[in-house]
Amino acid sequence: KTLSSDKKLFYTYLILGNIYKNEGDYNKALNYYFKSLEYSKSSDSQVDVALNYDNLARIYLNIGEIGLMFECINKSLSINNELENESGINRTKQILITHYRNIGNYSEVLRIAFNSLKYFISINDSLQIANTYNSIGVTYKTLENYEKSLTYYNLSDEYFKRIGDKRGESRILNNKGTVFLNLKKYQDALDNFQKSLEIEKEI
Repeated sequence: KTLSSDKKLFYTYLILGNIYKNEGDYNKALNYYFKSLEYSKSSDSQVDVALNYDNLARIYLNIGEIGLMFECINKSLSINNELENESGINRTKQILITHYRNIGNYSEVLRIAFNSLKYFISINDSLQIANTYNSIGVTYKTLENYEKSLTYYNLSDEYFKRIGDKRGESRILNNKGTVFLNLKKYQDALDNFQKSLEIEKEI
């Protein structure tokens, strides 16, 4: 099936927005995301409209425009709730996790993360389960609850191993090494850092 011209322009501007976002040129990224939003609306794809609002929210988060970030998040959530699009809802929640982590509201970070985890488990998305366990581990480390941090890092490691994600395994070993340093378990820390280095050499 041939894509409509509006759909093609949506994708083109979306890709350009992503490129400039990754380069840190947020003004150009905003410009292209707004153009992408315009064509996603005219192609009548509500999923694409919500995706664009998420992209705009990430930019506003990065430049500190939190009011505009929440405005875009609310529009995205409204669309995805109406569509009963759980995947889109949980994508938007990841932006909120970043925001709440930035302002030190860790109870909200954990609340959202555990809710997202239930969804990722329900659809058996091993990568997102691994990433979410890691995020929870990072949060508990920040709260200096090192035992809980290690528990969730170990759960994350299980899933990264299950899907053969070597970079994920390496990241978890590094994270565990940092926790062991904080616990003054220097040999355990060194062991984890060395294992991480060995994996990185293999990749």
